[in-house]
Amino acid sequence: MIVSRVAVTTTHDRASTIERTLLTHQLEPVVLPCIEVIAAPESVLDEVRSLSGDADSIVITSSRVVDLIWSPGGMPDVPVTAVGDSTAAAVEAAGGNIEMASHSGAGELIRKLAPTVAGRSVVFPHAAGADPSTIESLEKAGARVTAIPVYETRPIAPGLDPVDVVIFGSPSAITGWRRSRGLDDLVVAVIGETTGQALAEHGYEAHVIPDRPDYEALVIALGDYLRERSLA
Repeated sequence: MIVSRVAVTTTHDRASTIERTLLTHQLEPVVLPCIEVIAAPESVLDEVRSLSGDADSIVITSSRVVDLIWSPGGMPDVPVTAVGDSTAAAVEAAGGNIEMASHSGAGELIRKLAPTVAGRSVVFPHAAGADPSTIESLEKAGARVTAIPVYETRPIAPGLDPVDVVIFGSPSAITGWRRSRGLDDLVVAVIGETTGQALAEHGYEAHVIPDRPDYEALVIALGDYLRERSLA
C-alpha cells in the first residue's frame, strides 16, 4: 500500500494520539486543525461538578467533557453512562464509575439506558449545539435531565499542506475545512453517522465510517479501505 498523507483535523491537544495510531498503520499524519474549543466559564463547570455529585446518573458523550470538568481521580462516585471507548477511558482515568458504555454511538446508549432512568436525575454535560435527540430521548424515558453546555467548538480554516486523505471527528471540523479547502479527489473518513450526515449536507459522501465512534476504529477502517483500494 502506498503511504497516504492523512489530514488530522481535530485540535492540536488531541492530535498526538491520532498521529501515533496513524503511524502504527503506516499512514503519514498531517496535523491541520479545523476547530478550536472554547470552554464554558469556570462558574458553569463548577455548577456541573456540584450537580453531578447529587445526581443519580451522569451521561457523557465525549472525553473532552471529562477533561474539562474533572481532574484525574476527581469524578464523584455516581454511575456514568459513556459513549465510545475513549470517553469510557477518560471517565475511568478521572475516577468515575462506569455503569454502562456504548460502542456504537449515542443512539445505542439511549436504547440501553432508557429502561433504567425513569424518575432518576440525570446530568448531561455536553458541547454547545449537540444533537438534542439525546436529551429528548432521556426525557421521554422519564428522566429528570439537567443538560448544560460546557464547551463550544468553533470552525477554523486549516493550512494548505498537501494530503491524500482527510479525517473528520465532528461536523464543525468539516465546516472549518471547507473555509479554505475542497474535498474533490480526497478520501474522506468520518468518525460516526452524525459527522457523515453533516458531510452529506456539504454534498459529499464519506468513504469510511467505522463501526464504533472512536479514532482507533476510524484509523483501522481507513487502513482497510486504502489497502482494498490499492489492490483494485
